[in-house]
Amino acid sequence: MKRYLLILMILVSIVLLQSCFTKEKLVKEKCDVALLNTIQKANETEIIKLSIISQSKITDQQKQLVKDAGIEINSVVGKIATVSADKEKISKLSNLDFVVRLESSKNMKPIRKMK
Repeated sequence: MKRYLLILMILVSIVLLQSCFTKEKLVKEKCDVALLNTIQKANETEIIKLSIISQSKITDQQKQLVKDAGIEINSVVGKIATVSADKEKISKLSNLDFVVRLESSKNMKPIRKMK
């Protein structure tokens, strides 16, 4: 009986470890280097600004999936959405099928000053 219990515990551990590695791999595959560095440096509750690149124009249903994951949507234009999320939620975001790429948000400056 103890032997079966030990085998069961080992199998459960392997399954759990595999799912953790799969999630981590998925995040790394979809994130750019700048975002990975930001995630690595951030603490667990720090809010990170990032961009979602989708396969096609982001639909209302896809926006709702992002909101349901607890992620704040800042703006959406075509295939790109800017969002704010913590580390855990970024992992959830990378698991969404329509998300092709996650990139660190870049602060843009105008090329020249407006008068």
